[in-house]
Formats: sequence, C-alpha cells, structure tokens
Amino acid sequence: MIEPKGQLETYRLSAESELAAATQTDQVTIHFDWIAEVEDGRVTFKVRVDRRGRSSLIDLEIDLLKLSTNELERLQNFLVRRHAGIGY
Repeated sequence: MIEPKGQLETYRLSAESELAAATQTDQVTIHFDWIAEVEDGRVTFKVRVDRRGRSSLIDLEIDLLKLSTNELERLQNFLVRRHAGIGY
C-alpha cells in the first residue's frame, strides 16, 4: 500500500523529532584514564561512564604479555596520542 506523501512526511518529521529529543536527554560522557605502573605485565585502565545522572566505574586490565607486537604498538600509539591530547 502506498501512503500519501503528506502522511509519510508527517511520520518522518515525528521520527526526527523523537530522535532529536532522545539525543538531547540521553547524553553519555566517558572519562578515561590509566594507571602508569605496569604490575605483573598488566596495565589497568579506569573508565567512568556518566549517563542520566548515574555513574558506572569500570577497571579494565590488559595483560601486555599476551598481546602481539602489532597490538602492543597500537596500544602504545593510543596512549601517546591520549597523553598528548590528540584524541583516539
């Protein structure tokens, strides 16, 4: 069934309006840091996720001894760029 053009436009505008409202009220902020010390071949990353007035704290541990050379290089580049404020 083919909907009249006006009705399709109404649905599209309604969906865009709902999406815009959800985007404005559902902002997520991620704080990321890491502990500079390597302990037993592991590095710990600290992550805090803020959303809707609530926070979740997450500690991620990466075993450096299990990473390939390529993975170690990518991790090192990531950390250098973050430390320099370049982003990720």
